[in-house]
Amino acid sequence: MRNYSKLLIFILVLFLALPGRAVVEEIKDINPVLPASGIGTLIDSIGPMVTVHGEIFFTADDGVHGQELWKSDGTLAGTVLVKDINIGSESSDPSELTNINGMLYFSAYTEEQGHELWKSDGTQAGTIMVKDLYQGEYSSFPRQITSIKGKILFVANAELNHDGSDYSRRVIWESDGSKENTSISSINNLFTAFGRINGTRELLSDGQFLFIATAFELWRSDGSVEGTELVVNGIDLLGHGGVQDLSIVDQELYFYTYSTIDGGILNGYFYKSNGTAEGTKFIQAIDPFIAPNTPSITSEITMPTSFNNQLYFSMYDEFLSCTLYQLDEAEAVSTLSIHSSCNAPVVSEDTLFFAKSSSYGQPFQQLWKITGANSDPVLVKEFTQGRLSNLTIVGNILFFTIDDGVHGMELWRSDGTIEGTELVADIVAGFEGSHPANLHAFDGQLYFSTGSELANGSLWRTTENLKSSPALLTQIQTMNNDPLHTSGEISVPWLTVATRDIQKNDARISLERSEVADGNVAYMEEVGYVAVENGVTDQFLSDAGESIQIEVQHTEPKFIGYRSNCTTQAFINEYSESPIVLASMSSHKARDGGWLRRCYLDEGSAGFYVEEDRYQDGERRHVAESASMMVFSKPFHRDFDTAPSPWELEVGETLVRQYPSSGQYTQVAFADAFDQAPVVIVLPTEQGWQPSSVRIRNVTTTGFEMDIVEPAGEDGLHPSQMIHYLAVTPGEHYTPHGIKVSADSVMTGKTIFGGEVEGVKGWERIPFN
Repeated sequence: MRNYSKLLIFILVLFLALPGRAVVEEIKDINPVLPASGIGTLIDSIGPMVTVHGEIFFTADDGVHGQELWKSDGTLAGTVLVKDINIGSESSDPSELTNINGMLYFSAYTEEQGHELWKSDGTQAGTIMVKDLYQGEYSSFPRQITSIKGKILFVANAELNHDGSDYSRRVIWESDGSKENTSISSINNLFTAFGRINGTRELLSDGQFLFIATAFELWRSDGSVEGTELVVNGIDLLGHGGVQDLSIVDQELYFYTYSTIDGGILNGYFYKSNGTAEGTKFIQAIDPFIAPNTPSITSEITMPTSFNNQLYFSMYDEFLSCTLYQLDEAEAVSTLSIHSSCNAPVVSEDTLFFAKSSSYGQPFQQLWKITGANSDPVLVKEFTQGRLSNLTIVGNILFFTIDDGVHGMELWRSDGTIEGTELVADIVAGFEGSHPANLHAFDGQLYFSTGSELANGSLWRTTENLKSSPALLTQIQTMNNDPLHTSGEISVPWLTVATRDIQKNDARISLERSEVADGNVAYMEEVGYVAVENGVTDQFLSDAGESIQIEVQHTEPKFIGYRSNCTTQAFINEYSESPIVLASMSSHKARDGGWLRRCYLDEGSAGFYVEEDRYQDGERRHVAESASMMVFSKPFHRDFDTAPSPWELEVGETLVRQYPSSGQYTQVAFADAFDQAPVVIVLPTEQGWQPSSVRIRNVTTTGFEMDIVEPAGEDGLHPSQMIHYLAVTPGEHYTPHGIKVSADSVMTGKTIFGGEVEGVKGWERIPFN
């Protein structure tokens, strides 16, 4: 009977959804067993989700195996139990699910070994315990799983207490994922007796260093004893209590300390650090909050959120209500909003969203937004009852849950406008609600679970929200502001392309000045772009009769700075040799700009990092950015004779050398002449340790000119690079199998830059054909 009811719910959801609105579909009813207590029971048997290698991993109870590890690729057939770890109906209760280099690490329980460290590659055979840190039934309780430079680190119990209990001192362990190489880290020997790790303290990695919050100290480590050093002691800080709530935003570490005064009142102190003692700065004393006899002071401050070169964070005030604060570039803190949600604000490309209550003691029934630097918050929508929660961004759309008094607890969405803030679907009609939880962005859609009696233990997803947003490649086609530039000289003014807010029908672009402040943008530049549906693959013949494979991907924010890591993206197709790869950065999250460089390539994946100039601050780290990528199996030229008009496509590769003696650009000739000048996309590679990009000019029907360029602060000379290029006829096109390709260009003089130079700040809208 229950399965029939859920099928009816699903049909109603699909057919009652309004045109153009996101609808939802049930992927799998994982737990079809009715709860014994009936209507009104909340029994969400699905746990938080994490993405690993194109699949979602989560915990679920199917009513047979207990709470165990599951995975889904977004299909019914691909939503399966990975392994019954604690065999039978009892649960292994997997927790701390963490993606490390494409392997899932987590803590799980068995009756024989207790709670220990496990790993999974997504297969039953590949889901194994790393090591029984305590031989026998006692547990080590692994927590805070992270990694640095290929080494896995986590906090776990070190030994049994004398009374045989399994709660003991907590220390840092290290592992390479194998049993034989999993042991207590030698860096523990550096900590004082008062500085031992315990269950309330933290590990945080920025990819280059591990930051360790002990009872009274902050440490930084590269994973070795000699590379581990004390950053600051709590006694040296205003707050004598523990260092806690570590977070990294825009390459800066933020943390919080506290001190106890008479009456059990705790004073809070907010700090930032670059990982050195001299670079650790006090920012602001936060209003004291009352917490007498509190056994554990954790999570009193939300993870800071960066938006428009400013930092936002929430913290409890003296009435145990939350206040939203703003930290500006001058490191001045202002109270932005009283009684906001004590959850981290969430950011789309151009909007910061947060929940707020109308008055002290009331639920968070108001949705607010901020859309620009130093702009005032704006009320988006106020609900008469309920509590806004689970704020989650997918692309540029906010999803959240609330009980509005009519539909029960259901899923809502907002584009930042009152008319665009709406119920996604009334999954369980009436006041009961479906109680969506575990909201997770995956493959341009929102995945979530439901937890009401009529829809408990089910995995769902939205089906229309942003799936049609394309991958977008961009490239400046001209050198109008540097017309006399010669090979081997720095490029003045320094220009790349910044991209944000990619939607189904348009996007925003700007000329990116990064931190370089030399030269003026006095003339407009032509920016070419190619937009293709995300996640597609195709195959066709070239003019020479060779079979060509192509694929298109738009990634989540994952590519970080040159100084941090080369991050890889796996291909969808299988290639017999290294393919031709074009890519562009597709977001703009950091205050100091940046552009994409390729740092790895083989037949299975490509790697990228976000490059920065060194002119202002010398650093080349960067926050995670998203990217768009097109991959072609080999160089080719193809003249398509398809509707709505004939068009041409060519990809190739060429070695670009600099000629400082003559100042010549590299001349690139197309394999076959185009009927009209195409849009050309190129991508700089990793050769040469200095910051560099690639500029093109004089694009004609037969070819173009290309050169490696360096920003101010460099010498202009750069090693040769093997550059891939893409050339597409402007217009709206379709491949033989119906994949849409939009190519065009726009003239713009709008700029985004850090230096105060002449130019028009702003963003240019580019409409897709």
